[in-house]
Amino acid sequence: MNKTIIALSILSLSFSSAASSTSDLNAEFKKYYSDYQAAVQSGDKKALKDTAQKAYEVGKELYGQHDINTINLAINYATSMGNSNPDKKILLEEILKITKEHHTDKLDVVFNITLPLAKLNFKENRRESLDSLEDIAEQAEAKQDYEFASIAYLEAAKLASKSSKTISKARKLIRKTDKINQAHLPETSVQRLSTDIWVAALDEARNRKSAAIERLEHIVKIFDSNLDFDHPFELSAHSKLVNLYEKNASK
Repeated sequence: MNKTIIALSILSLSFSSAASSTSDLNAEFKKYYSDYQAAVQSGDKKALKDTAQKAYEVGKELYGQHDINTINLAINYATSMGNSNPDKKILLEEILKITKEHHTDKLDVVFNITLPLAKLNFKENRRESLDSLEDIAEQAEAKQDYEFASIAYLEAAKLASKSSKTISKARKLIRKTDKINQAHLPETSVQRLSTDIWVAALDEARNRKSAAIERLEHIVKIFDSNLDFDHPFELSAHSKLVNLYEKNASK
């Protein structure tokens, strides 16, 4: 057998071995990801964390560290960890850096990483946490992706509302979200209705009960006119309305 034939035989064997290895890895990944999905459905927190970790580790080997699939698997794994686990923050910071370097067009993925990071860092650095979310909202707004901008602004508002030191910021962000919704989103948009609940809560907190009642009544009207089943937002609006009606009646 001459040298050329030997070289080709070795090359063929190498390709065959690599293909077999990839096939095995793919099968292993499918198993772990299927197990992860089952854990999501069952709500078993330990199984969720274990399977999310396995799916991420095998997925990283299969797709590569910088692949968007690997990043999404890492988000799943980070989500399965408790906030007290220091590995959660480390992993989120690692994949945020990768996403910003290799997937500059994936603003939604950046948001899915930034939001849990902002929540983890909020107590120690409120301004930076809120700024990171507001920056994403502004980018989405500049791209005229108004629903995404509304989501990001509202999440920033929810986070800001957790501290008395940033409650005024929360009010501004909620009003900003409401302005975008009214200008660009249909009345039946779930995101708009979700924001309406928060606007009503803000009005009630500022003793603007009539404005809060009007907003909540509008939510109920939208659901009654467009849906033939009860929705959590409608039920929440009903509950808050009853409470406000009772307060007004007791005056």
